[in-house]
Amino acid sequence: MTIDSDPQATANAFNSIHPVETPVRYWTGVREGAGRTGRTRTPAQVLSGHTAVVWLHGVSGCINLTHVEVISEDELIPEPPKPTASPDVLDLDAAEARANAATDGPWWAWNRGVGYVIAVGQPGDINQDERPARELPEGLRTDIGREADAEFIAHARTDVPKMAAEIRQLRAENQQLREQVFAQKPVVGAAHTWAEAHEESNHEATIRATADLYDAVEQHRLMDLALTSARDGVDTPGR
Repeated sequence: MTIDSDPQATANAFNSIHPVETPVRYWTGVREGAGRTGRTRTPAQVLSGHTAVVWLHGVSGCINLTHVEVISEDELIPEPPKPTASPDVLDLDAAEARANAATDGPWWAWNRGVGYVIAVGQPGDINQDERPARELPEGLRTDIGREADAEFIAHARTDVPKMAAEIRQLRAENQQLREQVFAQKPVVGAAHTWAEAHEESNHEATIRATADLYDAVEQHRLMDLALTSARDGVDTPGR
């Protein structure tokens, strides 16, 4: 690693040309690959008397100026938007907290002849008195003919945690796909630039850019499939 003999001069030179909010490309580790883009939120400063650094919006910690490259506004790629919450979106934390606070499962519905009792344990777990080995409090009973209600209550004890886990996984996969699609924004911009240079309509350029985007996402999907198949010892389709 190259040692900066005069980090203050490096910071001053950066500040003399680039004000706060300058768009930059940066690397948080080894300076390899495309890096990420953002904006500076402070002037460059000298850290601990030996390193010229700058702080960026949305980045924890500072970045060495050796790992910062000033870019144009057109090259700035905003962070992919996060899904916005609404009253209709399930609060998984609250749902899981309620499930975790309830009596351990599984539960099952026992027909007591005049209604149904919510019992705890495996279905059919009956004691010597021909009653469930363990029951929930008296209030958790349904009237005769309400078997569907009893089954719904009983299965909710295990259904809710399973659904919460699956929703978390699907939300994570959805966000990953959003980031992949958002990362292809430069492809669309490049296509429009090419269109202007070659007198191609924006409509045609968008079609071609969309095809490029689809190819990129499909390649990522196939790569994931290949890795999963290799791990599980299964051949991928077409191999």
